Amino acid sequence: METAVEQWIVRLPSSHPNYSVIKFRRSEPGNQRYRVVVVDTQEFMRCVKNDIAGYVVPEAGTWSKEKLTKIHEFLDPSSGVPEMPVVHFATSQRRKRVFGITLFGLFGVERVGAVGFTNGRHRSRYMEYAEAKAFPVEVEVDYADELEARCGIRLGIEKEIVQKVVPEVADTQYQLLDFLGRASSGIKAQVLQSKHLEGPRNRQVRVRLDQIAGELQKLQLEISVQE
Repeated sequence: METAVEQWIVRLPSSHPNYSVIKFRRSEPGNQRYRVVVVDTQEFMRCVKNDIAGYVVPEAGTWSKEKLTKIHEFLDPSSGVPEMPVVHFATSQRRKRVFGITLFGLFGVERVGAVGFTNGRHRSRYMEYAEAKAFPVEVEVDYADELEARCGIRLGIEKEIVQKVVPEVADTQYQLLDFLGRASSGIKAQVLQSKHLEGPRNRQVRVRLDQIAGELQKLQLEISVQE
């Protein structure tokens, strides 16, 4: 079936080698459970450091030459149009630290944004490395407003519409990755929100939930397509 497909155009500094734009498309253009949010790269990456699944990809500048070359070639628009990152978002409370000192009491608590991924960890890191000011991500509609409030940017991103042949049936592997990502992120979010509950039983439950989330994340990474 031929249909109109939107592509988001991310502009890079002219100093970027070989190409100065990266194009992204949605993973499932007709999926109404997700919405595209254009995020400020720096604000978004600050939330990535709080990844609710506990796995944070190192900065691209620390990657091996082979790995950096691979993602550089993967994002080259002459090689095709990759899917934009698909993420989950949550907020949690944590203790403030000032000059290395942990604050307590009412004013010692702050809410932080935390991003988890279905896919796109490496793509996001490369956006930071390539000095893109903003780029698009997909997020569940229930959390889109929160993500936009925390990391959204008013800077517009160009879009173009192309005619492409797309499958009528959703990709099964993507659906599985999406489920695993949402499950592990949801469990991690519950663990973070219940840290104030004391008692041996509660601690045991949190430890077991942490283990389950880790197992789900490991399975997700094992079957994940190239990010």
